[in-house]
Amino acid sequence: MDIGIVALNTPKRWRSKLIFQSESTFHATKRILFLYQLYRIALSLLLILVVSVSLDHWLLNVANQQLFFVTCWVYFLCNLISLFFSLSNNPKLALSLIFFDIIILSILFYAAAGPSSGIGNLLIVTVAIANSLFRGQIGLLIAAISSIAIVLLTGLLSLSTNISISTYIQAATLGALCFISAVLIQNLITRMRTSEALAKQKASDVANLQILNNIIVEQMPSGVLLVNKTGQIIMANNEALHLLDEPVLNGLSVANIFPELYTAIKQWLNNPKLELQPLQPAKKNLHKLRPTIVQSRHSNQLVILVFLESIEMIAKQVQQIKLASLGHLTASIAHEIRNPLGALSHAVQLLKESENMDTQDHRLLQIILNNSDRMNNIISNVLQLSRKKPSHTYNYEMKPLELTSWLENFIIEYQETLRPDQLIELDIATRPIYTYIIPSQLHQIVTNLANNGFRHTKKENEATHIWLMLYIDSATQLPQLDILDNGLGVPIEYEDKLFEPFFTTSNDGTGTGLGLFVTKELCESNQAQLTYLPRKNGGSCFRVTFCSATSIL
Repeated sequence: MDIGIVALNTPKRWRSKLIFQSESTFHATKRILFLYQLYRIALSLLLILVVSVSLDHWLLNVANQQLFFVTCWVYFLCNLISLFFSLSNNPKLALSLIFFDIIILSILFYAAAGPSSGIGNLLIVTVAIANSLFRGQIGLLIAAISSIAIVLLTGLLSLSTNISISTYIQAATLGALCFISAVLIQNLITRMRTSEALAKQKASDVANLQILNNIIVEQMPSGVLLVNKTGQIIMANNEALHLLDEPVLNGLSVANIFPELYTAIKQWLNNPKLELQPLQPAKKNLHKLRPTIVQSRHSNQLVILVFLESIEMIAKQVQQIKLASLGHLTASIAHEIRNPLGALSHAVQLLKESENMDTQDHRLLQIILNNSDRMNNIISNVLQLSRKKPSHTYNYEMKPLELTSWLENFIIEYQETLRPDQLIELDIATRPIYTYIIPSQLHQIVTNLANNGFRHTKKENEATHIWLMLYIDSATQLPQLDILDNGLGVPIEYEDKLFEPFFTTSNDGTGTGLGLFVTKELCESNQAQLTYLPRKNGGSCFRVTFCSATSIL
């Protein structure tokens, strides 16, 4: 039976006073009631034994032996019957049993001639046990009833026998002791309950802290290994499993799965100031890891805490810091560049209005104006990269563009900036070809790739040559633009790093490592993809795959 349901069956004025209406104290109360029942049976048997061997006159000074003997047997039989009832599930029955004990002990108190018999002390024990089960007013009520019973029965005995003043004092003392025991037991129980609640709160805090620590360790970007002095792994977080590519690490030996780390741990134990170098895991397909070692204690034993960081992730973090710094630098100098750029554009526009300018001069001024606008667009695009949207979101600045005519115009404009020994060819497989893109950013993309091609292509017949090929991919039906050169190409070991920021293959110090990175970022912001493909006969191919090949009318 549920304790909450039992409590609803008790009187309202008692319901909040029952010690065992709380589930947290139910088991303790159950033990107290069980021990109390054993105490009652033992007490009744002891009293029967005292009467049976005629020790009642000597020990208890029994005045009414027959009443005392019958009451003891009734008490014993009732105690046996009470064993078949579950008192812990029925507060009213437990309370009735307390009052029954007070009545029985009061009768025995009267039969044994009052306070001098010592039966009154048993009433104090019953009051103490009752107040360990019930608190507040109901516990004090039990003490009051016991005290009144002692005093009234002592007065009743004085009517039939001569009682000295000391007997009355003794009865009053027993009554006072009933109240004192009730108050002391209730205070003790209250303190115990407070201590228990505090202990449970502390245990809950420790458990919550343990859960929080586990969550923090599991969410750490670094791998964490807890290793004992023999090199056996005690615990490992998920990131450690990922970095070492192992399904389970607990119980394994570091020497078997990561020999270089095991050697580093032994070296560090001999010299804790040793600076550890990045290590290569046993599986060669994994990235190098940088270990950090700390000694700690686990279950009163010295253990070693190893933090593992991926060199690749560290490099990416360094790149992000560099890019953030570059973004701040670009933003700070953009205003300084745009001011003279605006003045230059304004001066060119004023010169174009002059009547003394011939056609050739007007053409040169238009080139200056166009390139000033282009520089302004480049600044805007680089600034936009620092706050660009994720590549999978649509950029609402994109607009429909017919690529074939746009590329033809681009070639005409771009050739004006080339030297006589620089040749560029455009091959268009079909027309028209449409896509969605921001034209100014497409201009920067193609310009960067064309400049990169001229920088790395070979000189043949005293001229450098690059090719642009525009077509529809037969497999995906998407527009693709290939920028080809006949240079040496990119070494295989550098292909994965080609589009990383600050990576360059130029040995002459002219490359910044940002050109291809910015170009790829611009492509992604326009829902396009930039990939590198080596040419079979040497040279490089940078392919831009646009987002749509749907004709727009």
